[in-house]
Amino acid sequence: MSSTVIEAALEQYLLLGQQSKSAQGGKELIRRALTDPNTYVFGELFDLESVKSLPDDSIEKQTLFLFAFSDYTAYKGNESKYFELKAQDINKLKKLTIVREGNKKRTLSYSYLMNILDIPNVRDLEDLLIDCIYSNLIEGKLDQKLQYLEVHHAIGRDVQVNDIDTLIRKLKKWHSHCSKVSSNLNNQSKNTKKAFEKAKKDNDKFEEEVANVKREIHKKMETDEAVPGTGIKKRKN
Repeated sequence: MSSTVIEAALEQYLLLGQQSKSAQGGKELIRRALTDPNTYVFGELFDLESVKSLPDDSIEKQTLFLFAFSDYTAYKGNESKYFELKAQDINKLKKLTIVREGNKKRTLSYSYLMNILDIPNVRDLEDLLIDCIYSNLIEGKLDQKLQYLEVHHAIGRDVQVNDIDTLIRKLKKWHSHCSKVSSNLNNQSKNTKKAFEKAKKDNDKFEEEVANVKREIHKKMETDEAVPGTGIKKRKN
């Protein structure tokens, strides 16, 4: 499954939502969207009039919030707050939890994931992780010997309005860090250039001195071979 497929899956529900503004229509839309195996982003559904008309504590809206902004750990022990989830729906929520964790850390141990996802054995966990990779929810590789998932990339989860300020602060911090790294690289580049130019200058000077020494040695040899007082060179036997 590509990101295009994921976006297209949500788009069809946004179009359906525009056709109905009733609370009942909102309930049905939420249930269909959440149980669709191809939908993994849901935030825009909250902007639909039929969804806005639902009370915040309604079971459908609570379940939508769970899939959009939360994870399996919030579901455990609070099942009564949400509408009944089938095995494939719970599996989907667990995959979203892996995505959430993958956006926090780049190395996830099997033991940690098995604990938060209530998965009893390594085989079942690896099957779920492989499903995440083939679904393009995450990019990474499994280390079966050391038992961890190395995350290279994970899709973005929906962002709550209340989290936007935090996200902006993180982006500003990241931008500042990148600027410092860029400045350091520029300084290193300048220093490297200066060092190269100095090394070249020193090498040229050394070669010139070697050439001078060779000329002096050559002159001395010619002088030693000449007959004293005549300027005539000695004959070699």
